[in-house]
Amino acid sequence: MLPRNDPDRIQVAFADHRLVANAGRLLPVTRAQRLGLRELVDSHVDLGDPPGRANAADKMLTLVASALAGGDCIDDADALRAGGTDRVLGCVIKAPSTLGTFP
Repeated sequence: MLPRNDPDRIQVAFADHRLVANAGRLLPVTRAQRLGLRELVDSHVDLGDPPGRANAADKMLTLVASALAGGDCIDDADALRAGGTDRVLGCVIKAPSTLGTFP
């Protein structure tokens, strides 16, 4: 299992020239972690009391990673849940049903 909070210790290696799924998200998500985007969202975004307010940073990072992967709707974020993408990206990839409750 890869370390979630230390993207500098991630080594990416491909044994097959066709294996590239979600690798392009590694750089922007690593940059977001270094910039403290998760902490910034947690400290400045207050969604009040509606259902779906929990885990705002994880939901936002999932939506950003999905958009960078070419997703244009919430359901497209489900592609990020394939395989071990969450371990590579170092963030919790939320299900589309959860993202749909994000106010």
